[in-house]
Amino acid sequence: MKDKLISFGAKFGNLPKRYPVETALSVFAFVAGCLAYEDITAASKFYSAALLYPIFYAAAFILNRTNAKRAIYYLSVLLPIPFMFIDGIAEWATRPEYFITQILCLLAVLICGRKRDNKAFVQETLAYAVAGAVAGLLSLAVVAAVAAIYYSVAYIFELPSAHSVIVYAWIASGTILSSAIFLIFQERYEAKPFSAGNVLKILLDYIVTPALIIYTVILYVYLIKTAVKWELPKGGVANMVFAFTIIFTAVKAMQEIIEKRRYDRLFDRSSWVALPPTVLFWAGTARRVAEYGLTEWRVYLIICGTIMTVCITLFFSKRAGRYLYVCIAAFILFAATYIPPLSPGHLAERSQTARIIKAAAEAGVLDNDGRLILGDGSQADTVFRKQHRRIHKSLEYMSQDSVALARFGLSHYFDYAMSLSPETREYCTAYRENDDIEATVADTLTVEETIRVEEADTSGTK
Repeated sequence: MKDKLISFGAKFGNLPKRYPVETALSVFAFVAGCLAYEDITAASKFYSAALLYPIFYAAAFILNRTNAKRAIYYLSVLLPIPFMFIDGIAEWATRPEYFITQILCLLAVLICGRKRDNKAFVQETLAYAVAGAVAGLLSLAVVAAVAAIYYSVAYIFELPSAHSVIVYAWIASGTILSSAIFLIFQERYEAKPFSAGNVLKILLDYIVTPALIIYTVILYVYLIKTAVKWELPKGGVANMVFAFTIIFTAVKAMQEIIEKRRYDRLFDRSSWVALPPTVLFWAGTARRVAEYGLTEWRVYLIICGTIMTVCITLFFSKRAGRYLYVCIAAFILFAATYIPPLSPGHLAERSQTARIIKAAAEAGVLDNDGRLILGDGSQADTVFRKQHRRIHKSLEYMSQDSVALARFGLSHYFDYAMSLSPETREYCTAYRENDDIEATVADTLTVEETIRVEEADTSGTK
């Protein structure tokens, strides 16, 4: 045990030599986090750039792994500097694009190894995943130990305690410590590739795979049911199929590190097995889009579905079926969302705007300037209540976009619903799964009640 601790300490001490840029970026993130906690206004630009720490870290790690020119690798330590002078980083970090950027970084790390062999690719991916999990667990354990010791000493000896000590421990563990542990264990797992142990074999062979087979049968039965009744599948089925396909593909990948495989027939024909559920996915997605239009989430769902379909298509061929190619395809598709005309936000806005215009034209409430004609509250509007509901729901989705609302002559998305008759208004605001199903207005808030709740929340926040 003593020798292991000494060896771990030696590896920890050598990290700045082997990973100088990664270490420097971790220290930068730690200092920035401490400054942010102390709320030092003068250093706001410093810790705003630190929000991009995972992206900088991934870039440096990739340069180090790909044996790029050392000068370029060392210069990557300067990546945070230009971002200190860019406004809006904190706001951008709350957007889906920030999360997508981190996914792109993870994909880039997997791609940079250029492992075409599926077994080697899976082993490298597991090395990263397990090293990351170990780093997270050990970092949490260190913070818990520090907190227990600190508060116990403060309580026993009646010493004043400062919450900032624990905050600093959290920041240190999330930056310097977790980074160091990840790098050490990643090297360890790469030096000794993974092979499935008994526990993993039991988990995959007797629990996960049988569950997947049962779930596959359920999806097949549902597909037959929809075909017999000649109806479209429920929109929510798309999410279920996507989750199923992700798990199915992950279990298929894990077969690469199992010596004695029990389900070769199933996973060797995985593309044929997953083909009918994929049809369900696209049918369910098409139904959702046709009923409610595109939203940012649905655009990302379509991208994920495209990646899923590419994966299934590639694995029809043993030569083309490479997890590396799937990652490359995923990287290209997610990166395409940064092209303005293809961004999920832009596509969603166009879709919802077109939905409003179409429904308003059908209901005769669109003037020559493209503005919505507000009603007089008469019950005559019940004739086009389905169109009014579609207009209201699209306006509700764009409620935070004042420019889009102004285009239709509105200052608040509720303005349109308030101009409708009480009956149509209730129909528009009632929750139900499908626009073509009759609304159930019981246990739903009226427009006036919803406005009062929003005003109460706003005043409470202020």
